[in-house]
Order: sequence, then structure tokens, then C-alpha cells
Amino acid sequence: MDKVIIVCPCCGYKLEQGPKFCPECGSPLKDAAVAGEGSTADVPPEPVKVEGPALGLFRGLMTPDGGPQPEPQPQPDFPKGPDDSGLKMIVDYCRKTLATAVGDGHDETVLYLDEKTGQYQIHRYVMNPGEHGERHVGFSASSDAYDAVMKHIKKARLASYEGKRADALCGGEVVVKFLKDDKMIRISTSNVPYEHHSDLDETGRILSSYIDKEKELH
Repeated sequence: MDKVIIVCPCCGYKLEQGPKFCPECGSPLKDAAVAGEGSTADVPPEPVKVEGPALGLFRGLMTPDGGPQPEPQPQPDFPKGPDDSGLKMIVDYCRKTLATAVGDGHDETVLYLDEKTGQYQIHRYVMNPGEHGERHVGFSASSDAYDAVMKHIKKARLASYEGKRADALCGGEVVVKFLKDDKMIRISTSNVPYEHHSDLDETGRILSSYIDKEKELH
């Protein structure tokens, strides 16, 4: 049997008949025309340009064969993490996943100071899209972690990017918060120039490099 090629009515993408949604832009294909000699489908409409975070969002809504993502299944609760009440937040690095078909998620690493003991701790909080619970682990850390991450923040002049908070785009956002002169400063990929986004990610890498699994808190 000959393959039937259809054309997406939205973006003009050609594909074999079968999927219900366009793998390129995510539009429904129920009104797609069949491509063939003499068919107007050979001359696709002006493509709708879908790129950047929007394209990632469309693809995030679909399975590889072009169908919609299945509904998220209930997940068991994760074990309760170590006690983080009463700790003073020094640096917070959070990578957020926003507006996906199965929900939001986050991967957050936080440097805390226990003011009662003078000891530092690094905690990590992870919730993947579709999960109904958060993984939380914590580790004892030395002052070297504090020195390294604050040195980077100062060298990268991250405090200079503080400003009006912008709305995050669908797809994801990186947020960094840090304490400076007893004031919590918040910056993110929505208000930091693109060429400096790597400075935000470096903050998270530095914190993660000081996680020692042998010093896990329970």
C-alpha cells in the first residue's frame, strides 16, 4: 500500500498519515490535506514560525509518535527529608520546569546556615513534572562551600542584575537568590541578559560540588 502523505494545515509540515497531532508544531491534523500531484496541499500555507520556549512546550505536550501525553499517574509520597526549620538561607539555586502537560517541577539546591551551631548545610529539593511529592535530602557542609559560592557571586557581579521581576516563559526558568547585607536578592533568567545565564547555572554547580553523600543528614 502506498504511503499517504499529509500536510499540517498550520505550519506546512509534511508527514505520513497516522498521527493526530503535528510533530513539528503540535496542531491537530484532522483537517490536514493529502499531498499529491495537482493537489493544493503541495503548496503549503505560509508557515507559522514556532521556536524557542514555545516549540519546547508544544513538543512537551506530545509523545514521540505525535499523540498527546498520558495523564499523570498518582505517585507515592516520598520519605520526609531532614529538618530545615530555623535554618538561615544564604544562597538558593532553583531550576523550574513550568507549564508542561503533566504539571510543573523544580530542582532546587540551597545553602543554609544553622545560626545556633555556626554550621553550614546544603539541601536539595527535587520534584519532577507529574510527581505528587518532593524528594528532599540534606548534607553537612564546610565554610568552604560558602566561601566558594559567595566568591563567584561577587566575581560575576550577580547583585548588579537585581531589578523588576519579569514573568517567566513557559518551559522553564532559573532563579538564584542570595543574602547580601542582610537583604535577600532575587535574580533569574527572566531579568538577566542571556549571555550571563551561565553565571546563574555556575552558582548551582558550585553548590552541588560541595555535596558529600557521606555527610547526609537524617
